[in-house]
Amino acid sequence: MQLCAALLHGEVPHLLLPRHRQRVHTDLLDELLIGPAGSINPVPAAQIRALNPEAVLAYCHKYGIYQIPTLELITWIARYTANRKSLEVCAGMGDLGRILGIRSSDSYMHLFPIVREAYERMQQPITAPPSSVEKLEALEAVKKYNPEVVIASWASEFSATPIPGRRTSPFGIHERQIWEHGSVDTYIVIGNHEVHDKRLPHLTPHEAVEGAPWLVSRAFDQKANFAYVWKK
Repeated sequence: MQLCAALLHGEVPHLLLPRHRQRVHTDLLDELLIGPAGSINPVPAAQIRALNPEAVLAYCHKYGIYQIPTLELITWIARYTANRKSLEVCAGMGDLGRILGIRSSDSYMHLFPIVREAYERMQQPITAPPSSVEKLEALEAVKKYNPEVVIASWASEFSATPIPGRRTSPFGIHERQIWEHGSVDTYIVIGNHEVHDKRLPHLTPHEAVEGAPWLVSRAFDQKANFAYVWKK
């Protein structure tokens, strides 16, 4: 467990789902969210919230989902990405990018042997990105594509070693460098306060959404979900 904790730097207690909670039936979520192509389709958050919350947690655990792309979330993000050069980093399965019609990138960190081993020991499914998600670390992707808008959902902040009182990761993103990149004028971060530290603490967000019912994540405390936007 020391290896696991070192990798996640504090995320573990807020994401581990006990075995008895993993066995909740998730068939209704499959019927609701999965389209003919086998990918997640956005639906109104109320339809998800109407289901058993335990089933939602179990569903996210089963498929390695961290943030469900509700219709309201997609609509909210699209206000910033419409007709703008946009990039999703740390994209995982790339659902946000696919639905928004923008480029997605990911470091594929869950496929690193040390990370895969840690997740297996925690009995946590990994995320294996599809080929549509380009294998690039976040800052590399920003430097390659020079986007105006960057989206990071459930991405930890980088730190080579654990910092007391902080939730960082040696596989996290170099957030300040991304924000300071010349092309970037809008930065969107989605996460959960139980798992993620306050982002860009030296700046005031242009828009902050806290605990909105349309933010549906795999975290136990749904009221701690957040979405922030910074603009230059």
